[in-house]
Amino acid sequence: MIEVIDMKKEKSFQDYFPGNGCAGCGPANKTAHGHRIKTRWGSKPALETICEWKPALHPACRAGRPGTLHGGCAISLMDCNSIWTAIAARYEFEGRPFGSKPIIYYVTAGLKEPCKFIRPLPLDADHLTILSKVMEMHEKSGTCVLYSEIVVKGIKYAETGVIAVRVKPDKKENWGWIHPTQKK
Repeated sequence: MIEVIDMKKEKSFQDYFPGNGCAGCGPANKTAHGHRIKTRWGSKPALETICEWKPALHPACRAGRPGTLHGGCAISLMDCNSIWTAIAARYEFEGRPFGSKPIIYYVTAGLKEPCKFIRPLPLDADHLTILSKVMEMHEKSGTCVLYSEIVVKGIKYAETGVIAVRVKPDKKENWGWIHPTQKK
């Protein structure tokens, strides 16, 4: 388990890219379905990250069972947190400041193992803690294998393995991630 540091003082990885409109993690996604997660280092030497997410702010993530978080939403939270962990770990691996150019991008290539739901995720929890850790970082291919879990009050509710692959962005993507869309 990762000990939580004063995360309000530390800038999240997503804050470096205010134009990112990803449904799970994009600060620019202002829809009711946008999770807008905030990923930060939990333990930098161990390449572990932490994200605290408040389900009460996201009623669209409700499952069929009352008071329960939708499984797809849970997977999305672990997926997005893992991708940001891969990006941050690659910056560390290359010895570069986070967010420096050229921008590092990763996308999900798949799940290393099926997502395991251990118990129903409660919507009434004050917050869910999403923890992700780099298990393997492949230098040549840029592939990163990660483990991610969702914990509530120290109890594990879900876990999965994520395979992330590095992709080269085009100039338009670089611009969009850094600069939020301007309303006219």
